Amino acid sequence: GVMLANRVIGLHKNGYGRVLAECMFTAKIMYCMWITLADNDDNFVIETTKPLPKFKNWTEMQQKKFIKERILGKSNEEL
Repeated sequence: GVMLANRVIGLHKNGYGRVLAECMFTAKIMYCMWITLADNDDNFVIETTKPLPKFKNWTEMQQKKFIKERILGKSNEEL
């Protein structure tokens, strides 16, 4: 099983490296979706175990607005 998978997928940047890169990309997009899910007028709050990193002295609301406008809804090529 493992030997066959390693031969088919490959132990290089275009094999498992590509799989890991796609996993990281997808995890970041899902984090962006999760962090921006709740709006101010919703009756629920989203708390993550990993807060948004500090960026250019922006408030959390500014960061969420940036994520909604510049990241979510874009294709992989646009990002």
